[in-house]
Amino acid sequence: MEMQRPKISVILLKSRASPSVADSLSSVLRQKIDLPIEVLIATDSLGQIDQQLLAQAESDEHVRIIPNDSGGSPNQELAVRLGE
Repeated sequence: MEMQRPKISVILLKSRASPSVADSLSSVLRQKIDLPIEVLIATDSLGQIDQQLLAQAESDEHVRIIPNDSGGSPNQELAVRLGE
């Protein structure tokens, strides 16, 4: 059985209180590492995500936006969406 390479997951929280995660996202994606990376942006709702972040998530396979549709905490929503 072949061993899978580890993946680095970065979770950024986007809420009404945090106006932008664009700088953090750019910083993460600029890192030079030899491992696969994924960036999960957890948000209160898709309405809180600006068009630039939506476009980047649609064009970059490493970026996923996870809207909090359940009204629970971002951690609960991530667990539900990721099946954990």
